[in-house]
Amino acid sequence: MPRIYKRKTGRASTPLQDMDRAVKEVEKGKSIREVARQMNICRMTLKRYMEKKKIDGKEIRPGYERTGLANQVFDEHMEKELAEHIKALAAMFHGLSPMKCRELAFEYAQRNDISIPASWIREEKAGYDWFVAFKERCHLSCRTPEATSLGRATAFNRHNVGEFFDNLSKVMDRYNLLPHRIYNMDETGVTTVQTPKQIVTEKGKKQVGSVTSAERGELVTVACAVNATGNAIPPMFVFPRVRFKEQFLNGSPAGSVGHSTRSGWMNEEAFIIFMEHFIRQTNCSTNNPVLLILDNHESHISLKAVTTAKENGVVMLTLPPHTSHRLQPLDKTVYYPLKTFYNSAMDGWMRTNPSRTITIYEVPGLVNQAFMSAMTPRNITSGFRVTGIFPFNRDIFPDEDYAPSMLTDRPNPEEPSTSSATDLPGSSHEEPTHATGQEAGPDPTSPELNPEQPSSGLTGFAQLGYVSPEAILPLPKATARKARMKRKKIKSKIMTDTPEKMELERAQKEREDKMAEKEKKQNERQMKRALKKKNLTKFKKMNKTVVYSSSEESIMAIPLNDTTDNDKAGHDLEKTHNKEKKRGEKKKSSENKKRVIKPTKPKKKVVVSNSSEDSDISIPLNDTTDYDSSDVQNDDDDDDGDKDLSAGDFVIVNFAGKTKSYNYIGLVEKVDGADISAKFLRRSSKKSLDGKPIFTFKENDEGVIPREDVRKKLPTPKKLGGTARREQKFIFPCSIDKWDVM
Repeated sequence: MPRIYKRKTGRASTPLQDMDRAVKEVEKGKSIREVARQMNICRMTLKRYMEKKKIDGKEIRPGYERTGLANQVFDEHMEKELAEHIKALAAMFHGLSPMKCRELAFEYAQRNDISIPASWIREEKAGYDWFVAFKERCHLSCRTPEATSLGRATAFNRHNVGEFFDNLSKVMDRYNLLPHRIYNMDETGVTTVQTPKQIVTEKGKKQVGSVTSAERGELVTVACAVNATGNAIPPMFVFPRVRFKEQFLNGSPAGSVGHSTRSGWMNEEAFIIFMEHFIRQTNCSTNNPVLLILDNHESHISLKAVTTAKENGVVMLTLPPHTSHRLQPLDKTVYYPLKTFYNSAMDGWMRTNPSRTITIYEVPGLVNQAFMSAMTPRNITSGFRVTGIFPFNRDIFPDEDYAPSMLTDRPNPEEPSTSSATDLPGSSHEEPTHATGQEAGPDPTSPELNPEQPSSGLTGFAQLGYVSPEAILPLPKATARKARMKRKKIKSKIMTDTPEKMELERAQKEREDKMAEKEKKQNERQMKRALKKKNLTKFKKMNKTVVYSSSEESIMAIPLNDTTDNDKAGHDLEKTHNKEKKRGEKKKSSENKKRVIKPTKPKKKVVVSNSSEDSDISIPLNDTTDYDSSDVQNDDDDDDGDKDLSAGDFVIVNFAGKTKSYNYIGLVEKVDGADISAKFLRRSSKKSLDGKPIFTFKENDEGVIPREDVRKKLPTPKKLGGTARREQKFIFPCSIDKWDVM
């Protein structure tokens, strides 16, 4: 059978009304031949039609439809139920692809023992020709669906929408609002890269291109507000810049305002600027309030924004979460034409300036062209009408619009179970059983949701063992929720009411307390870390002494066991010190393994003096595991710098790093008890004529250090002199190479 059959003749094409009129003329006494000639009908066709009508006594349709019905796989009622089930799945946003529909039809026929063509059995799905004819008979079509998140599909339900309209009616009755005082506000993003439209080109060409401004563009946020009479206030632009400049608004609609953020998105600070702009444009006050309907983005419902609105007579009503695609007038009828005209303006700009790219500085001018074409009274008032805001109509949405939310319909656990709760569509969690053709549980294909469906769809063919399409592929239903941590539910609210404002103040105080506690803990950790580092340095100094051997030239640093002054500090840091010691031993042992083994010299003895007793300890000279070369100093060089320090002195300061310590030269600027303010010098890569290092100041290199970190006080240095730059370079008269100054 061809998919599109073309008739070869005009036989059996007489309309049924003409046949009935011809029969009535014959019944009045005219002959069949005369009536057939007058009405241009075949004489034998009229004769057979009259004979069959007399025998059967019922209406007979001329043509070959009965021949097609004889070869039809499913009868009329079964096809209708299959089509209604497919429509119900599509209404719940869980529609089937053409391939899945063919597989469902094949299983439907097999489960009900219906004779099917051999090609169905071979491919395990219905034929493509049958599917095309099935779509035509049942008024079905294949469409590309619009991606809809699960949150949007399930949040738009009767409960959430009912709460919004309850709040809307409450506000309108309380303030007696007229349409020119009902506003809707929302943001949209425009980029510097346009979406190409269809173009005319050669037929059969595989790839067609169109020039755009760039690969990826920058986003500029445009915030608009419109009222129910069709008027719009000048928009606000949010640019992706750190600092806003007035020239950003060149070419924008008259009266527009602007702001900048790092991302180009709306935030709390930018929304406060929009609220001030909105209040100026609407001339609202506490004596002349206006209603502002907006979504519940966190930047819209900050405490400062709500306070500003309440003080100036702006009543803020928020939409339920994930419902702006149905309840927001700007989203319904304004922003789509705005984006369309904006893309057209960008195409025109690219053709006028073929060698340039669009930047954010051209966006306001392009938006101005689209703004005048899209913000028409017809578009704006249509948005308020189709959302049911004005004229007020809480029943604007039919039952089919709520079908996707039936996926998650459950009884409210906070309300006592009543008989009405069980009557809600989709409240039952039981899967339907169709062993006898009776439907169990709620069904979106019921006459309430689909008025075109007859109430007795199974009459005439329901029998024992019949399996319906819904039994083969049930309607989707969410399982019971798992016990999770309770989250605060967001719903439609009148944000300027006192209870909601008090709730915002309480939440703001909790956030501030939490941030203060977090900052306090962070400061405590930093203080502990600094104290630990300070005590570790002190502990190392107190546990080491310098002992000189009279017979040897080497100097050895040997730890003592005197814990008289460091019990408190050493006890807390002993573990850390031991870990560092073991790490150093392990590193040196691994290095020694790699070295070539050489004959060692005999061990030499070093005399160690203790406060209580003298002992002789045999220590190898090459064993420096427990000693640090930076601690090896002469007695005359070991100056702790704790004497006679004043502003203008130069000192060597020690800074402890993670693995080693560093020495810097600093100029004392101020001495404040145990703390010293100093400005630090850095060693230059050049040297003086006599080979001494040159030091110079580094910009913004200054700080406050503990007095105990000063290692040595240096004599007054000599300035190079000659120029202003050379006046900032110093040479010290003493030798400081042993300090390894940075």
